[in-house]
Amino acid sequence: MSDGSRERGSPFLVAAKDGGAWLSCLEWEAGAGDRIVVRELDPRGAVARTIVVQAAPAEIVRPVAALDGSGRLHLFWTELVDGAPQLRFARLEGESFTAPRTLTTGPGPNRNVEAALHSDGRIWLAWESFVAPADARAGSSRGSIDVAVAPLDGDALGTPRMNFDTGRRSDVDPVVASGGGKLHVAWSAFAGHDYEIFLQSFDPKSEKPATPLDVSADGSSDDLHPSLVATPDGDLWVAWDRIEDSTRGWSLPETLRPPPRSEQHGVYVMAARVRARKVEMPAAPDGWPSGAVAGSPRFSWMGGVPRLALGGDGRPWIAYRYLFRTEGRNSKSGEPVLVQRFGDAGWSPPLEIDESVSHAEEPALAPSGAGAVCAGQQDRRLEIGSAMWNGSNAPAAMRAALVQLDVDLGTWFGPTGIFVACVAPELAPPGDGTTSPAAFVERPDHRAQRHFHPAGEQLDDPILTGEQHLQVRRGEQLFHVYWGDLHRHSAISRCSRGFEPMPTQRYEFGRDVHLYDFMAMTDHAGQIDPFSWWQLDKMCWLFKSPDFCPLAGFECSTRRFGHQNVILDGRITPLVAFSTQMDSPQKMREAGLELLYGRLTPDRAIAIPHTSADTGRRVPFDQCDPKFVKLVEVYQALRGGCEFEGCLRQSLLANAFGSFAQDAMDEGLKVGFVASTDHGNGAAYAGVLAERLDPHSLFTALKERRTFGSTTKGLFVDLRVDTALMGEEVACASPPKIHVKAIARAEIAEVVVFRDGRPWRAIGRPPPTGDSAIGITLVFDPPFQTQPPRNPWKLELALDGGEWLAWPGGRKLPLPNDEKGGFAADGKAARFLIPAGFTGFGLGELRVRLRSRRDAKLSLQSMGTNKVVTLDELLAEPFAGRSFGQTFTLTAHERFDEPVDLTKGLGVRDLDHEWTDDELPPGSAWYYARVVQRDGEICWSSPVFVSRR
Repeated sequence: MSDGSRERGSPFLVAAKDGGAWLSCLEWEAGAGDRIVVRELDPRGAVARTIVVQAAPAEIVRPVAALDGSGRLHLFWTELVDGAPQLRFARLEGESFTAPRTLTTGPGPNRNVEAALHSDGRIWLAWESFVAPADARAGSSRGSIDVAVAPLDGDALGTPRMNFDTGRRSDVDPVVASGGGKLHVAWSAFAGHDYEIFLQSFDPKSEKPATPLDVSADGSSDDLHPSLVATPDGDLWVAWDRIEDSTRGWSLPETLRPPPRSEQHGVYVMAARVRARKVEMPAAPDGWPSGAVAGSPRFSWMGGVPRLALGGDGRPWIAYRYLFRTEGRNSKSGEPVLVQRFGDAGWSPPLEIDESVSHAEEPALAPSGAGAVCAGQQDRRLEIGSAMWNGSNAPAAMRAALVQLDVDLGTWFGPTGIFVACVAPELAPPGDGTTSPAAFVERPDHRAQRHFHPAGEQLDDPILTGEQHLQVRRGEQLFHVYWGDLHRHSAISRCSRGFEPMPTQRYEFGRDVHLYDFMAMTDHAGQIDPFSWWQLDKMCWLFKSPDFCPLAGFECSTRRFGHQNVILDGRITPLVAFSTQMDSPQKMREAGLELLYGRLTPDRAIAIPHTSADTGRRVPFDQCDPKFVKLVEVYQALRGGCEFEGCLRQSLLANAFGSFAQDAMDEGLKVGFVASTDHGNGAAYAGVLAERLDPHSLFTALKERRTFGSTTKGLFVDLRVDTALMGEEVACASPPKIHVKAIARAEIAEVVVFRDGRPWRAIGRPPPTGDSAIGITLVFDPPFQTQPPRNPWKLELALDGGEWLAWPGGRKLPLPNDEKGGFAADGKAARFLIPAGFTGFGLGELRVRLRSRRDAKLSLQSMGTNKVVTLDELLAEPFAGRSFGQTFTLTAHERFDEPVDLTKGLGVRDLDHEWTDDELPPGSAWYYARVVQRDGEICWSSPVFVSRR
């Protein structure tokens, strides 16, 4: 365990010839960087000596180790070299390591290396390497991430013997082992709809590699994080995570879609034995699928990130993490490590390693005699209370260094260190008795099953895959259309109570599953501990390739001012945790958004409010600084839309009138629109028109509002007003021309152009007539805001023609009761009720929806009030009444999406139309276009802001 002056992680174990082990890990010092530290362990796990690999700190990821044929220890890792991730290595000679050497060159990335000693006496490496497309087309650089394999010859890499490539997408997480005279490589390959575990064996001297073997063969799940060991006689054991989420990639929020079937929703650690290319799975207890390592009660969407080792008796050992979570409002979560051994009766009962709780970082495992030695990252997140998580409890030197880096230390889980545990065979008995002897079953082949993918069956479409990009031209200017996500969370954000994947998996899924061109990991600033900040910061370069561009960012969340995602042009600094700056109740009351904006600079930071109209996250647009708030998130896959009241796919929490996306323009903000995802495994898209796929070009496009939002990739709308593109401003001396070009993946249901927040022109919906029914939401602002009523008070409403509607999402109309009051409707009559002694309602609680004609009459009766108004009159001006000397108001909002009919379509997927707005009066106005497919998917352009002279 660390003393807190340094943070430790990424442990790796390799067995030493004397029965001990070598343990390597990263040690990070805030303000300096990473060093690799190696500890020699004796057979009991005690530290015999400690060696620092390199004197100068650097930016390093995931060191691994291997012994060569002479027993010399070699370290390999990924490091930022000349702006790109490259492989580096050092060798232990005597009491110190050689100076680190760079093994790979070029633009990269080269990353995520694994190493194994082969029978030829050489160490062989397997790693991820970006390969440019052989047939690159104009505007595209979509290549692939492939697994490369090469030997270490002296101090340099030998000629790569293999480039494992299962297609134009990603081959990731390679592992390598040697046995039976052959070299064996396993990896996780994205096969189009899902990840599969592949295995390939070959003799580097003479054999050409055989056809890769699909070990997992499960089209209904994502199979990830492989581990591999080889027995001397050539048997192979493979372990991996099986993650089945039938809703991953959905744009429709969980609250608006049917729940998934339980058999299509789950996470397991799997294991299989491969003998002569035949995949056999250990039988599992009842209720577990064949091959599942029965032991964990719960996993996160990260899985268990298992590691295998082969004991001295030839028995496989496995170590993995599982999700432990306390219940209740202030629940805590962490990922302890379990260890099991495979014996005559199958897998032993799981043995939990004491003090092994941490993030879901993979553990380390190596043989130790007949047993095993296990190591892993650890902290104190379950042992200390939430108050102790505050960053102010971190060591003073760490706090001071981070202040110099302009990083708020919002969270500290206690010192982050490395545990070491030796497990004897008697602590892991040879089976739990469910099967005796251990039985194997032939692996079922489920490749014919198809995991849900947001691109459906159109994965050969080059626009969806990113091989080609749509282009937008204006004169000599050329912009490419790029798709991404500016709002993604990982397990670092504690509000998901441990269920999110780790950032590495988020980036891999972003590139492969969701087909993003760019992506920002925006974990909550107040929940990012020091070591996690450093890891997130490094990933901005680790995952960058010519066809995928991470952006730096974080989420700043407040109760008073809503939530805003900050996107940075550069690395993750500043990092602003709003709450850490409010160290007194007085400061809490006086604090404003300047605490965030004062730390940012307009040249390298923008802020994007999200879920702006949600009751608990209401964004006061009048307090947003236009120098930073250039965009607003109009839709997210987690909760739905905040476009306007009554919009398609509206969030069930969006009740805060005045804070919908359209309301931002009414407050004078000029903002563009994006969509994104937030928590969970769904997906929505932020689109940009940018010159190139690099951080600065993307940031410039975001800052200049050349953006759009879409619930699915491939659905695009190009809006222009005269010469102005979406997001821009234009002055018009004559009636402006509004040009809309829509490109869809499915049949278009409608296209609507909004002007100043109301539908101005529409294709696909019937024109309104005098007797057309419209949708209206009534919002009641009650009296008695300053003092409670002595007696019950109610407002009676009677509608002359029309109907009161159920709440969206299947919720029933709220009913009044003696404690809460509320709204009730019966036929054509309705009432709002305030009980005696009631002190106030929550924002947006007193509202109701109805449908009627504009000229329908609504009577209002209460103590001191008897009024009849038409709905059209109420839409034009809210009604203000008085009762007992206090004012109440009733406001009507038209729901413009009531006419949407997804059962009908235009019969086309592409549309190009132009109008002239001859009726636009002098002054300021704003337009945006929205396209809806018949399947309900939506795309929004950013507004164009017009000044009519």
